[in-house]
Amino acid sequence: MATGQPTASDVLYLLDLGLFNPDTGLTEPGRAIEDAYWIQGDPDVAQPMLRKAYARTPVVEVLLQGLHGRGQTPIKGALYLLERHGLAEGSGADLTTLRGILSMLNPFDLLKFAPKHQTVRSVTVPEEQQEPAVRVIEPDRPYSNLQQLRETLRACKEFIVWVEPHFPRKGLEPLADEADATRIKRIRILSGKSNADAALADYHRFQAEMKNRGISAEWRILDPMPTHDRYIITKGGAWNVPPVNTIYKGDFSEILKTTTTPPFEGWWKKAVELA
Repeated sequence: MATGQPTASDVLYLLDLGLFNPDTGLTEPGRAIEDAYWIQGDPDVAQPMLRKAYARTPVVEVLLQGLHGRGQTPIKGALYLLERHGLAEGSGADLTTLRGILSMLNPFDLLKFAPKHQTVRSVTVPEEQQEPAVRVIEPDRPYSNLQQLRETLRACKEFIVWVEPHFPRKGLEPLADEADATRIKRIRILSGKSNADAALADYHRFQAEMKNRGISAEWRILDPMPTHDRYIITKGGAWNVPPVNTIYKGDFSEILKTTTTPPFEGWWKKAVELA
């Protein structure tokens, strides 16, 4: 980028890494990496910054989380994992591309690819990732799936909004676990009618306990719900989330950070309190 005119693929690559903004050009990390390479002439200075950028890409995030604790995994297994999360099609071309990606990542101590044995393993604890854009949900990780949900709630600040058309009463459990009055002052749940009556008694107990903690909690019903999507929304952030039951069952899915925030306040005004 520093020594010639960037191509479209260059720009897309830098966008994926969070190193380029289409409105302002190179981001602060992007500029720091450029300076390390072309002004200081010291690629080693850029290595930690590049490592952090690669770690935040969806493919790397899914592999770090999905392969964590598994040891050496055949590369076809890693490709299948990406396929299940919608990041690959499982073709021979995808396998070739994945080999190239893993070989390129070897120096960064994120994933270790063994070309001779065609295996890959995660060498970074997923918790080292700062607010990952993707949190994977998988059948064989029942405890970690709930941990992913709790960490999403833990990342919330000032308020938690949970939009879930079929919010069940067991969704109150992780909320109660993560409702820290030093961070959260208000919780709002918006759902359709299904599951609401069965949750009424638990909701009243939850609401009373939150009040004792100094947290305002309210659950409203909107019928029909204007969306089939599910969201957790907080100050400065939002995530697309799977159904609560999907997380508990461990079906293949993801919690995805999103820049698209739904028109929640308009929905909330039309909804009625669960009572």
